[in-house]
Parts: sequence; structure tokens; C-alpha cells
Amino acid sequence: MLVFLTGLESIPTTGFRELPSIVFDHTLTGEAAAIPFVNTCILQLRLPLVQDYDRFMSTFDECLSHGS
Repeated sequence: MLVFLTGLESIPTTGFRELPSIVFDHTLTGEAAAIPFVNTCILQLRLPLVQDYDRFMSTFDECLSHGS
């Protein structure tokens, strides 16, 4: 998860300038609405609000495996 969110293998010895944040995004539509999005510049994870938990977890697991 750390690599996916920050692009780093470990936490820097001086820590992060800003704390990582999670935003639950309900503004996306279509296929993009099911895909978690990360902004490594500001350490922000945007999670979609979806109705199908299993589909979300499948998509999230795939994102983590490709982003790590």
C-alpha cells in the first residue's frame, strides 16, 4: 500500500511533509467510477463509492498489484 500511495519502498527517515489522506469520491461516473486513484504528489488516495464491494475489492487488488 505504501508503494501504491507514495511510490516509496519505505517511510523517509524525516517522515512525510504532509500526512497521507483518503478521499471517498462520488463524482466519478462510468468505468472510472470503480477504479481507485492515487496522487503521489500530495499523498492522496481517492476511493470510489460503489455499490458492489466484491467488484471494488477486485479492482483495488489489481491496482495494488500493478502499482507496486
